[in-house]
Amino acid sequence: MGKIDRLAQALQHMDPEVRWVAILDLERMGGAGVVDLLALALRDNDNLSVRWRAAYALGNTGSSRAVEPLIGALSDESQHVRSQAAASLGRLADPRAAEPLILRLLDPDPAVRITAFRSLVEIGAPARQALKKASGKGDEGLQKTLKEILHEIDERERRRVGEMP
Repeated sequence: MGKIDRLAQALQHMDPEVRWVAILDLERMGGAGVVDLLALALRDNDNLSVRWRAAYALGNTGSSRAVEPLIGALSDESQHVRSQAAASLGRLADPRAAEPLILRLLDPDPAVRITAFRSLVEIGAPARQALKKASGKGDEGLQKTLKEILHEIDERERRRVGEMP
């Protein structure tokens, strides 16, 4: 039995600390198959800490395959997991996350809303289309937030262009 098989078994262990350590080892390992195992841990129904750590680890994989499981975690019952999923999507900066992150701007938890805002800014220009599509929808507060995000993206673009030789 190889290391990845042992870690896959550890993700099924009854002790959440064993599952947590398995996630850390998978994150360090990287490579093929890791994203699928981390996505499995993200669906761990009985331990919020394990789900949170899996969301964090998925954001560090750099894999576009991590985007869909993280988008699913934006609906987790725990605001901590939702916030970490949003942060991880920001690190991955995949434009597919833009629309789901826009929906999290209406999350009941302020930390999730702030993290979704920051992640949309991290995605940057590729999120612009989804942000413009959402403009004109929702309440005045959401409209103001969408404009602020677009402004932040534009400012980053200006600074980036200004730094070019």
